[in-house]
Amino acid sequence: MMHSCVHHSTLEDIYIRVIINALILIINLKITDMRLNSSYTRRSLAMLYFPDCEPRNAVRRLTGMIKRCTDLYEQLTRCSLFDKRQNLTIRETRLIVDYLGLPEGCFDDED
Repeated sequence: MMHSCVHHSTLEDIYIRVIINALILIINLKITDMRLNSSYTRRSLAMLYFPDCEPRNAVRRLTGMIKRCTDLYEQLTRCSLFDKRQNLTIRETRLIVDYLGLPEGCFDDED
């Protein structure tokens, strides 16, 4: 009898792990969709890239990264008021993520 209980418990653990992994996959897909189809404020995006910084410093660091990436900065400023607005458009968010990569530990779809 004891052997069947252990086996049953092991199967339950496996099923639970499968369900948890499926839920994680669904959540990651939703996050990825959010990343691709959402606009962000400069502050919210900067905090994703620099979660350990104060918001003001995170914005400064992200802005510095963007300006050092001259192709990115040129594209962002060519057709918009990028330097004047606090809210980023979906297009701007996509460009930033395309050039700088995903914020570390934020979206696990590019491991």
